[in-house]
Amino acid sequence: MIDDMRDVANDSMVDETITHIKDEFSTYDWIMDGLLEKTGFSIDSKIMEGNFLTYICSKK
Repeated sequence: MIDDMRDVANDSMVDETITHIKDEFSTYDWIMDGLLEKTGFSIDSKIMEGNFLTYICSKK
């Protein structure tokens, strides 16, 4: 991802992204997990594609 970003973004954006990944510990998946589970869904699987996570769920 970083190598691809270097082709289209400036050095500052690349450096900020590296810092974000390395030091800021984003937790977006646990937020979505909780939202889905609290609304009555069971997470059957999660598929990572680049920066995107696809959820396959069942209604409990």
